[in-house]
Amino acid sequence: MNHYPDFDIEQANALSFIMGCSLAQKAFIDPSVHNYTNIVRCLIEEADRLADNCHMSEFTNHALPHICSIVRRASAWGTADGWIDRMSSSEACYLLIALIIHDLGMLSQDVQDLPDSERISSRKGMSDLASWVRSTHVSRLPKLIRRLLTPYIIDDPSLSAHLDIIIQIAVSHGAWPWQEAFCHKSESAKALGLDVSRLRGLNAVVAVSDLLDEDSSRCDTATLIRHKHGSNLNISHWIRHALTAEVRDIQGHKVSIQFRTLPDVPDDIEIVYTVLQNHYQLICLYNSDLAAIDASISSIDFDEVRITDQISSDMRIWSELPDFRYCLIPWLLSTFEDEAKNCVQHNSEVQKYLDKLNLKPVCLNNYTGFLSPSFPCTDEERILLHILESR
Repeated sequence: MNHYPDFDIEQANALSFIMGCSLAQKAFIDPSVHNYTNIVRCLIEEADRLADNCHMSEFTNHALPHICSIVRRASAWGTADGWIDRMSSSEACYLLIALIIHDLGMLSQDVQDLPDSERISSRKGMSDLASWVRSTHVSRLPKLIRRLLTPYIIDDPSLSAHLDIIIQIAVSHGAWPWQEAFCHKSESAKALGLDVSRLRGLNAVVAVSDLLDEDSSRCDTATLIRHKHGSNLNISHWIRHALTAEVRDIQGHKVSIQFRTLPDVPDDIEIVYTVLQNHYQLICLYNSDLAAIDASISSIDFDEVRITDQISSDMRIWSELPDFRYCLIPWLLSTFEDEAKNCVQHNSEVQKYLDKLNLKPVCLNNYTGFLSPSFPCTDEERILLHILESR
Protein backbone atom coordinates (compact mmCIF):
# COMPACT_ATOMS: atom_id res chain seq x y z
CA MET A 1 0.00 0.00 0.00
CA ASN A 2 1.29 3.48 -0.88
CA HIS A 3 1.11 5.61 2.28
CA TYR A 4 2.11 8.82 0.54
CA PRO A 5 0.21 11.15 -1.78
CA ASP A 6 1.12 11.16 -5.45
CA PHE A 7 3.66 13.98 -5.75
CA ASP A 8 3.71 13.58 -9.53
CA ILE A 9 0.10 14.69 -9.89
CA GLU A 10 1.09 18.29 -10.75
CA GLN A 11 3.38 16.96 -13.47
CA ALA A 12 0.59 14.74 -14.84
CA ASN A 13 -1.85 17.66 -14.82
CA ALA A 14 0.67 19.88 -16.62
CA LEU A 15 1.29 17.20 -19.25
CA SER A 16 -2.44 16.73 -19.81
CA PHE A 17 -2.97 20.51 -20.02
CA ILE A 18 -0.21 21.01 -22.59
CA MET A 19 -1.14 17.95 -24.66
CA GLY A 20 -4.73 19.16 -24.83
CA CYS A 21 -4.04 22.68 -26.14
CA SER A 22 -4.79 23.55 -29.78
CA LEU A 23 -1.10 24.07 -30.59
CA ALA A 24 -0.26 20.54 -29.44
CA GLN A 25 -3.22 19.10 -31.31
CA LYS A 26 -1.91 20.71 -34.50
CA ALA A 27 1.60 19.38 -33.83
CA PHE A 28 0.37 15.82 -33.29
CA ILE A 29 -1.25 15.62 -36.73
CA ASP A 30 2.05 14.95 -38.50
CA PRO A 31 5.08 15.84 -36.33
CA SER A 32 8.38 16.10 -38.16
CA VAL A 33 10.21 14.75 -35.10
CA HIS A 34 10.33 11.01 -34.43
CA ASN A 35 9.17 10.08 -30.90
CA TYR A 36 7.60 13.53 -30.58
CA THR A 37 5.11 12.72 -27.81
CA ASN A 38 7.79 10.99 -25.72
CA ILE A 39 10.15 13.94 -26.18
CA VAL A 40 7.48 16.40 -25.01
CA ARG A 41 6.77 14.20 -22.00
CA CYS A 42 10.50 13.87 -21.24
CA LEU A 43 11.05 17.64 -21.32
CA ILE A 44 8.12 18.30 -18.99
CA GLU A 45 9.39 15.64 -16.58
CA GLU A 46 12.89 17.12 -16.69
CA ALA A 47 11.54 20.63 -16.07
CA ASP A 48 9.68 19.36 -13.02
CA ARG A 49 12.73 17.45 -11.77
CA LEU A 50 15.02 20.47 -12.18
CA ALA A 51 12.50 22.71 -10.43
CA ASP A 52 12.21 20.34 -7.46
CA ASN A 53 15.96 20.06 -7.01
CA CYS A 54 17.66 23.13 -8.47
CA HIS A 55 15.22 26.06 -8.63
CA MET A 56 16.71 29.05 -6.81
CA SER A 57 14.66 30.78 -4.15
CA GLU A 58 15.48 34.21 -5.57
CA PHE A 59 13.49 33.63 -8.78
CA THR A 60 9.83 33.65 -9.64
CA ASN A 61 8.57 30.32 -10.93
CA HIS A 62 10.08 29.28 -14.27
CA ALA A 63 8.90 25.68 -14.05
CA LEU A 64 5.55 24.04 -14.88
CA PRO A 65 3.30 27.02 -13.99
CA HIS A 66 5.27 29.34 -16.29
CA ILE A 67 5.52 26.69 -19.02
CA CYS A 68 1.77 26.02 -18.91
CA SER A 69 1.03 29.75 -18.85
CA ILE A 70 3.14 30.61 -21.87
CA VAL A 71 1.92 27.56 -23.85
CA ARG A 72 -1.68 28.50 -23.03
CA ARG A 73 -1.12 32.15 -23.99
CA ALA A 74 0.46 31.29 -27.36
CA SER A 75 -2.15 28.61 -28.09
CA ALA A 76 -5.10 30.88 -27.22
CA TRP A 77 -3.57 33.66 -29.35
CA GLY A 78 -3.07 31.36 -32.34
CA THR A 79 -6.59 29.96 -32.02
CA ALA A 80 -8.27 33.37 -31.69
CA ASP A 81 -6.38 34.94 -34.60
CA GLY A 82 -6.36 31.80 -36.76
CA TRP A 83 -2.63 31.46 -37.38
CA ILE A 84 -2.42 28.00 -35.80
CA ASP A 85 -4.85 26.70 -38.44
CA ARG A 86 -2.62 28.15 -41.16
CA MET A 87 0.68 26.73 -39.91
CA SER A 88 2.06 23.33 -40.77
CA SER A 89 2.17 20.49 -38.29
CA SER A 90 5.98 20.72 -38.35
CA GLU A 91 5.89 24.40 -37.42
CA ALA A 92 3.50 23.67 -34.55
CA CYS A 93 5.76 20.80 -33.46
CA TYR A 94 8.79 23.11 -33.30
CA LEU A 95 6.93 25.95 -31.59
CA LEU A 96 5.46 23.79 -28.82
CA ILE A 97 8.83 22.34 -27.78
CA ALA A 98 10.47 25.78 -28.00
CA LEU A 99 7.85 27.21 -25.62
CA ILE A 100 8.38 24.32 -23.19
CA ILE A 101 12.18 24.66 -23.08
CA HIS A 102 12.71 28.42 -23.46
CA ASP A 103 13.45 29.06 -19.75
CA LEU A 104 14.89 25.72 -18.64
CA GLY A 105 18.26 27.45 -18.22
CA MET A 106 16.74 29.27 -15.23
CA LEU A 107 16.27 25.88 -13.55
CA SER A 108 19.81 24.60 -14.12
CA GLN A 109 23.15 25.86 -12.83
CA ASP A 110 25.62 23.62 -14.62
CA VAL A 111 28.64 25.50 -15.93
CA GLN A 112 29.39 22.73 -18.46
CA ASP A 113 26.47 24.02 -20.54
CA LEU A 114 28.16 27.34 -21.23
CA PRO A 115 29.27 27.85 -24.84
CA ASP A 116 33.03 27.47 -25.19
CA SER A 117 33.27 31.15 -26.13
CA GLU A 118 31.82 32.15 -22.74
CA ARG A 119 33.87 29.88 -20.48
CA ILE A 120 36.08 32.77 -19.37
CA SER A 121 33.76 35.78 -19.64
CA SER A 122 30.84 34.05 -17.85
CA ARG A 123 32.65 32.09 -15.17
CA LYS A 124 30.37 30.90 -12.39
CA GLY A 125 30.77 33.32 -9.51
CA MET A 126 29.58 32.04 -6.17
CA SER A 127 29.14 35.56 -4.73
CA ASP A 128 26.03 36.18 -6.87
CA LEU A 129 24.94 32.86 -8.31
CA ALA A 130 21.42 34.08 -9.05
CA SER A 131 22.66 36.84 -11.35
CA TRP A 132 24.95 34.35 -13.11
CA VAL A 133 22.03 31.97 -13.71
CA ARG A 134 19.82 34.78 -15.02
CA SER A 135 22.49 36.27 -17.32
CA THR A 136 23.53 32.91 -18.83
CA HIS A 137 20.22 31.03 -18.91
CA VAL A 138 19.78 31.58 -22.66
CA SER A 139 23.35 30.81 -23.73
CA ARG A 140 23.39 27.58 -21.69
CA LEU A 141 20.17 26.27 -23.24
CA PRO A 142 21.56 24.52 -26.39
CA LYS A 143 23.93 22.20 -24.51
CA LEU A 144 21.43 21.65 -21.69
CA ILE A 145 18.66 20.49 -24.04
CA ARG A 146 21.01 18.19 -25.94
CA ARG A 147 22.16 16.62 -22.66
CA LEU A 148 18.57 16.06 -21.53
CA LEU A 149 17.65 14.46 -24.87
CA THR A 150 20.83 12.44 -25.41
CA PRO A 151 19.04 9.04 -25.45
CA TYR A 152 16.66 10.30 -28.15
CA ILE A 153 19.51 11.74 -30.23
CA ILE A 154 21.38 8.43 -30.04
CA ASP A 155 18.22 6.56 -31.06
CA ASP A 156 17.54 8.98 -33.95
CA PRO A 157 20.55 11.05 -35.11
CA SER A 158 18.29 13.06 -37.45
CA LEU A 159 16.77 14.66 -34.32
CA SER A 160 19.88 16.82 -34.02
CA ALA A 161 18.99 18.88 -37.11
CA HIS A 162 15.46 19.48 -35.81
CA LEU A 163 16.86 20.52 -32.41
CA ASP A 164 19.01 23.14 -34.14
CA ILE A 165 15.79 24.80 -35.32
CA ILE A 166 13.83 24.29 -32.09
CA ILE A 167 16.60 25.63 -29.86
CA GLN A 168 17.05 28.68 -32.08
CA ILE A 169 13.34 29.44 -31.76
CA ALA A 170 13.60 29.06 -27.98
CA VAL A 171 16.70 31.21 -27.43
CA SER A 172 15.31 34.03 -29.57
CA HIS A 173 13.39 35.35 -26.55
CA GLY A 174 16.76 36.65 -25.35
CA ALA A 175 17.37 38.79 -28.45
CA TRP A 176 15.81 41.62 -30.43
CA PRO A 177 14.82 40.91 -34.05
CA TRP A 178 17.75 42.85 -35.52
CA GLN A 179 20.35 40.91 -33.51
CA GLU A 180 22.28 37.94 -34.84
CA ALA A 181 21.04 35.69 -32.02
CA PHE A 182 17.52 36.01 -33.47
CA CYS A 183 18.51 34.66 -36.88
CA HIS A 184 18.24 31.12 -38.21
CA LYS A 185 20.93 29.56 -40.36
CA SER A 186 19.36 29.47 -43.80
CA GLU A 187 21.24 26.28 -44.76
CA SER A 188 19.79 24.37 -41.78
CA ALA A 189 16.27 25.55 -42.53
CA LYS A 190 16.46 24.80 -46.25
CA ALA A 191 17.82 21.32 -45.56
CA LEU A 192 14.58 20.57 -43.71
CA GLY A 193 12.41 22.34 -46.30
CA LEU A 194 11.58 25.21 -43.94
CA ASP A 195 10.87 28.86 -44.70
CA VAL A 196 13.27 31.09 -42.72
CA SER A 197 10.81 34.00 -42.62
CA ARG A 198 8.15 31.78 -41.03
CA LEU A 199 10.66 30.43 -38.54
CA ARG A 200 11.40 34.02 -37.52
CA GLY A 201 7.65 34.35 -36.98
CA LEU A 202 7.81 31.43 -34.53
CA ASN A 203 10.75 33.13 -32.80
CA ALA A 204 8.57 36.20 -32.38
CA VAL A 205 5.68 34.19 -30.91
CA VAL A 206 7.98 32.84 -28.18
CA ALA A 207 9.45 36.28 -27.48
CA VAL A 208 6.08 38.05 -27.33
CA SER A 209 4.39 35.33 -25.25
CA ASP A 210 7.26 35.43 -22.76
CA LEU A 211 7.28 39.23 -22.57
CA LEU A 212 3.52 39.27 -21.91
CA ASP A 213 3.75 36.64 -19.15
CA GLU A 214 4.42 39.42 -16.67
CA ASP A 215 1.35 39.83 -14.49
CA SER A 216 0.81 39.07 -10.81
CA SER A 217 -0.25 35.48 -11.53
CA ARG A 218 3.48 34.74 -11.96
CA CYS A 219 4.08 35.02 -8.22
CA ASP A 220 2.54 35.82 -4.83
CA THR A 221 4.67 38.89 -4.18
CA ALA A 222 3.61 39.53 -0.58
CA THR A 223 4.28 35.92 0.44
CA LEU A 224 7.65 35.95 -1.30
CA ILE A 225 8.69 39.10 0.54
CA ARG A 226 7.58 37.66 3.88
CA HIS A 227 9.08 34.21 3.57
CA LYS A 228 11.62 33.94 0.77
CA HIS A 229 15.23 35.05 0.53
CA GLY A 230 16.07 37.36 -2.31
CA SER A 231 18.45 40.13 -3.23
CA ASN A 232 17.08 43.66 -3.56
CA LEU A 233 16.99 43.21 -7.33
CA ASN A 234 15.02 39.96 -6.99
CA ILE A 235 12.55 41.64 -4.61
CA SER A 236 12.19 44.46 -7.12
CA HIS A 237 11.19 41.95 -9.79
CA TRP A 238 8.61 40.43 -7.41
CA ILE A 239 7.09 43.86 -6.74
CA ARG A 240 7.10 44.68 -10.46
CA HIS A 241 4.94 41.60 -11.17
CA ALA A 242 2.32 42.95 -8.75
CA LEU A 243 1.93 46.14 -10.81
CA THR A 244 0.20 44.27 -13.66
CA ALA A 245 -3.18 42.89 -12.65
CA GLU A 246 -3.91 41.19 -15.96
CA VAL A 247 -2.55 40.78 -19.47
CA ARG A 248 -5.54 39.62 -21.47
CA ASP A 249 -5.20 37.15 -24.33
CA ILE A 250 -4.40 38.53 -27.77
CA GLN A 251 -7.58 38.53 -29.87
CA GLY A 252 -8.25 40.23 -33.16
CA HIS A 253 -4.57 41.15 -33.28
CA LYS A 254 -5.07 43.30 -30.15
CA VAL A 255 -4.01 42.94 -26.52
CA SER A 256 -5.29 44.85 -23.49
CA ILE A 257 -3.61 45.24 -20.12
CA GLN A 258 -4.79 46.33 -16.69
CA PHE A 259 -2.48 47.77 -14.04
CA ARG A 260 -2.86 47.69 -10.25
CA THR A 261 -2.32 50.39 -7.66
CA LEU A 262 0.20 49.97 -4.85
CA PRO A 263 -0.39 51.56 -1.43
CA ASP A 264 1.73 54.23 0.24
CA VAL A 265 3.89 54.83 -2.82
CA PRO A 266 5.70 58.11 -3.58
CA ASP A 267 4.29 60.49 -6.17
CA ASP A 268 6.95 59.63 -8.73
CA ILE A 269 5.54 56.11 -9.08
CA GLU A 270 4.07 57.36 -12.37
CA ILE A 271 7.45 57.03 -14.05
CA VAL A 272 7.39 53.30 -13.29
CA TYR A 273 3.97 52.87 -14.92
CA THR A 274 5.25 54.82 -17.93
CA VAL A 275 8.24 52.50 -18.30
CA LEU A 276 5.99 49.47 -17.77
CA GLN A 277 3.76 50.63 -20.63
CA ASN A 278 6.85 51.09 -22.80
CA HIS A 279 7.96 47.58 -21.84
CA TYR A 280 4.74 46.09 -23.19
CA GLN A 281 4.91 48.28 -26.31
CA LEU A 282 8.20 46.56 -27.17
CA ILE A 283 6.25 43.56 -28.46
CA CYS A 284 5.57 45.64 -31.58
CA LEU A 285 9.26 45.34 -32.45
CA TYR A 286 8.41 41.78 -33.53
CA ASN A 287 5.52 42.75 -35.82
CA SER A 288 7.38 42.45 -39.11
CA ASP A 289 8.33 38.86 -38.21
CA LEU A 290 4.88 38.05 -36.81
CA ALA A 291 3.39 39.20 -40.11
CA ALA A 292 5.03 36.21 -41.82
CA ILE A 293 2.58 33.92 -39.98
CA ASP A 294 -0.33 36.42 -39.95
CA ALA A 295 0.11 37.06 -36.22
CA SER A 296 1.05 40.76 -36.11
CA ILE A 297 -0.35 42.89 -33.28
CA SER A 298 -2.16 46.05 -34.35
CA SER A 299 -2.74 47.68 -30.97
CA ILE A 300 -1.94 47.49 -27.25
CA ASP A 301 -4.54 49.07 -24.99
CA PHE A 302 -4.11 49.98 -21.33
CA ASP A 303 -7.15 50.32 -19.07
CA GLU A 304 -7.57 53.91 -17.91
CA VAL A 305 -8.39 52.88 -14.34
CA ARG A 306 -5.92 50.91 -12.23
CA ILE A 307 -7.64 48.45 -9.96
CA THR A 308 -7.28 48.40 -6.19
CA ASP A 309 -7.82 44.93 -4.77
CA GLN A 310 -6.67 42.56 -2.04
CA ILE A 311 -3.26 42.22 -3.66
CA SER A 312 -2.94 46.02 -3.51
CA SER A 313 -3.66 45.87 0.21
CA ASP A 314 -1.23 42.99 0.77
CA MET A 315 1.50 44.93 -1.05
CA ARG A 316 1.68 47.46 1.80
CA ILE A 317 4.43 45.15 3.00
CA TRP A 318 6.90 46.82 0.61
CA SER A 319 7.19 49.79 2.99
CA GLU A 320 8.53 47.49 5.71
CA LEU A 321 11.67 46.82 3.67
CA PRO A 322 14.41 49.22 4.84
CA ASP A 323 16.22 49.21 1.48
CA PHE A 324 13.00 50.17 -0.34
CA ARG A 325 11.45 52.72 2.03
CA TYR A 326 13.24 55.66 0.39
CA CYS A 327 14.24 53.91 -2.81
CA LEU A 328 11.27 52.03 -4.26
CA ILE A 329 11.18 53.88 -7.59
CA PRO A 330 14.85 53.44 -8.61
CA TRP A 331 14.78 49.79 -7.56
CA LEU A 332 11.76 49.17 -9.80
CA LEU A 333 13.34 51.11 -12.66
CA SER A 334 16.46 48.97 -12.39
CA THR A 335 14.47 45.86 -13.37
CA PHE A 336 13.66 47.19 -16.86
CA GLU A 337 15.70 46.98 -20.03
CA ASP A 338 17.14 50.25 -21.39
CA GLU A 339 14.77 49.98 -24.34
CA ALA A 340 11.72 50.27 -22.05
CA LYS A 341 13.30 53.24 -20.31
CA ASN A 342 13.78 54.77 -23.76
CA CYS A 343 17.40 55.60 -22.97
CA VAL A 344 19.41 54.07 -25.81
CA GLN A 345 20.48 57.33 -27.44
CA HIS A 346 24.06 56.04 -27.38
CA ASN A 347 23.02 53.31 -29.84
CA SER A 348 21.64 54.84 -33.03
CA GLU A 349 20.76 51.45 -34.54
CA VAL A 350 18.49 50.51 -31.62
CA GLN A 351 17.09 54.04 -31.39
CA LYS A 352 15.82 53.96 -34.97
CA TYR A 353 13.73 50.89 -34.15
CA LEU A 354 12.37 52.42 -30.94
CA ASP A 355 11.46 55.66 -32.70
CA LYS A 356 8.90 53.73 -34.76
CA LEU A 357 7.04 52.68 -31.59
CA ASN A 358 6.29 56.17 -30.24
CA LEU A 359 7.35 55.15 -26.75
CA LYS A 360 6.59 57.60 -23.97
CA PRO A 361 9.54 59.84 -22.99
CA VAL A 362 11.20 59.01 -19.67
CA CYS A 363 13.29 61.44 -17.63
CA LEU A 364 15.73 59.56 -15.42
CA ASN A 365 17.71 62.58 -14.19
CA ASN A 366 16.56 62.07 -10.59
CA TYR A 367 17.79 58.48 -10.57
CA THR A 368 21.14 58.52 -12.38
CA GLY A 369 23.18 58.19 -9.20
CA PHE A 370 21.35 54.95 -8.42
CA LEU A 371 20.92 53.53 -11.92
CA SER A 372 24.29 54.57 -13.37
CA PRO A 373 26.76 55.30 -10.57
CA SER A 374 30.12 56.60 -11.73
CA PHE A 375 31.99 54.09 -9.57
CA PRO A 376 31.39 50.49 -8.34
CA CYS A 377 28.76 50.59 -5.59
CA THR A 378 27.17 48.28 -3.07
CA ASP A 379 23.39 48.37 -2.74
CA GLU A 380 23.72 50.48 0.40
CA GLU A 381 25.92 53.03 -1.38
CA ARG A 382 23.49 53.29 -4.28
CA ILE A 383 20.62 53.88 -1.86
CA LEU A 384 22.60 56.60 -0.10
CA LEU A 385 23.45 58.22 -3.44
CA HIS A 386 19.76 58.32 -4.33
CA ILE A 387 18.75 59.81 -0.97
CA LEU A 388 21.40 62.53 -1.34
CA GLU A 389 20.41 63.09 -4.96
CA SER A 390 16.77 63.53 -3.96
CA ARG A 391 17.49 66.36 -1.53
